[in-house]
Amino acid sequence: MANQGEVTTLVDELFDLVKERGEISIDEAAKILKTNPKVVEQWALFLEEDNLITINYGLSSPLLRYVGKSSSESQPVQSKTEESSKRINKGLISSEKEKSTSERGIDIIAMLKDIEGIIKNSKSLDSATASEILSQLEEISSYIDSVYADSDAKKKILSAYQIIRKVLENFATGKISAMKAKVAKNTTLKNLKEMQTQILSLIDIEEQKRLTDVEKNLPSEGTGSEIFSEIKYLIEQSKELARKGDLDKARQMYKRISELRAQIPAIYYKKNVEVVDDIVDFDRQLAQNLMKKSEEEFNSKEKQIMILISEAKSYAGRGKISFAEDSLRKATKLFNELPSGFLKRKSELQSKMLRTKARLLQTKRDIETKKFSMTEDKLNAIKKKIDSLLAKKEIKEAKNLLDLANKLIDTISNDFYIEKKRIRGEFIQISHKIDTISEQIHRETFAEGMSNLNSQINIIEKAINSKNTALAIKSYLEAVSLFKKLPEGFLKDKIPVQERLLEDYSKINELILQDKIKNFSSSFNKIKDLIEQANENINKKELKKAQEIYEEILRLYDQLPGGFLEKKTMLRLQILNLYDKLREEYEEVNKSILSSLNLFPNESLKNVENNQVNKKE
Repeated sequence: MANQGEVTTLVDELFDLVKERGEISIDEAAKILKTNPKVVEQWALFLEEDNLITINYGLSSPLLRYVGKSSSESQPVQSKTEESSKRINKGLISSEKEKSTSERGIDIIAMLKDIEGIIKNSKSLDSATASEILSQLEEISSYIDSVYADSDAKKKILSAYQIIRKVLENFATGKISAMKAKVAKNTTLKNLKEMQTQILSLIDIEEQKRLTDVEKNLPSEGTGSEIFSEIKYLIEQSKELARKGDLDKARQMYKRISELRAQIPAIYYKKNVEVVDDIVDFDRQLAQNLMKKSEEEFNSKEKQIMILISEAKSYAGRGKISFAEDSLRKATKLFNELPSGFLKRKSELQSKMLRTKARLLQTKRDIETKKFSMTEDKLNAIKKKIDSLLAKKEIKEAKNLLDLANKLIDTISNDFYIEKKRIRGEFIQISHKIDTISEQIHRETFAEGMSNLNSQINIIEKAINSKNTALAIKSYLEAVSLFKKLPEGFLKDKIPVQERLLEDYSKINELILQDKIKNFSSSFNKIKDLIEQANENINKKELKKAQEIYEEILRLYDQLPGGFLEKKTMLRLQILNLYDKLREEYEEVNKSILSSLNLFPNESLKNVENNQVNKKE
């Protein structure tokens, strides 16, 4: 663990690095600062809380981005990085307090064995792996340097680290030759073993020191015995939990055992060697079980990740891009949940995921490009068809095709933003062309309609002038029909025509009225003449002839036009008088003769009378 001054300096360096680059991955920052990516991420989280940088997580290493100085900051960036450093140091100190030096030492040995396995299994180290190992070893050396007191073992650890560091730096920068690689590998493995041996020595030294401190306050012999009894009981319980696979509870119980163990005076260790051996043995077993559990967890999640990668490839091959992306998201989530360590296997997994992602992007590009090409072909065909329709002035069909084209343009992905914009611009021009031709046709249709309408109005006016009422009415009705068929708009042009039609309508009504008066006068005079003739026939006793005239009078009266109430009333009275006179004459005649005559009864004449009265004026 780095001391407070070192952390503050490194945090400032990290902030300056992000500020200088604008954007940098955590892995790259860790390589430059020669520290562990997890440590960099921890520092970055504190800097992000102070709104100095942002962290963007993706499939590969998270990216750190400089956000600049906002106007809302009430203190300089320097003081903010100092505050971040204080919080980081506080966090590091509290996290170290949670573990005993022996537990931390065992964790370090596990890390060194993991690194040892990577180096053993690799034919030649790549620069990325060498840099990652260097970051791990930097963290270990910092911890050793700050936690353990100066001793021969500590010096040997740091010396071995420096040797490994020089070798791995050559690997990381590619300066080491193939011939020297084998020697460098053996040298590294030898020094890793040396570090493990000396760390075990440091743990023993720290343990002895702790026991010496405990002996200063020796409790009674009885107290030591009670503690041993409780420890023995807890060990049995912990072993049972470990056998059942509940390692988390077993580990919690082991913490209690460690606390009790710290309370045991050194004098009682000699009397309870068996219990002490049990503690050490259980400590070893628990560490092995935790390692085994981590490996089992890694193997299980690795298998799931491989299945998801396979699914993503399968979906991509069938063109189901969204399903493939979903499988990769799930794989990434599992990858982020993998237990610590297993650097080589993690690197291989990440490489497979990245290759699958690249293949998926290529497939997505090919599918979208093909889809765009097909859509573009359809749109080109629509353009040709619209041109053909416009040449034939089939505007409605052209507009329908334009609507279809706009819907197709909307389906084009924004990945083809420039092409989509270009095509939309082309169809906007086509829309303007359709509007221009449509307006032209509209005007032509109106002009033709107005020409026909004016011709029809001329016919109306000629008919009016020649008193040809029937032709005037017929022509007027045709003119009204032509007016209704005129296209919309052109209000200023339509109003004069409407006024002209209204004027002609008024003149036609005058003609109709004149004809009506003329016809009524003719019929009226004829009926009057017939009434006189009938009366003359009655006077001559020519009743049958008088009756025939009477019937003709009734027929003509029934055909009289509406209106003229005064004159009709006068006629009706004369007709009724004629009827009464006829009846009186018939009453004087033999009844047999009367019965053979077609004489209207009184009710019949009343009905005729009523019909005439009820006619509309």
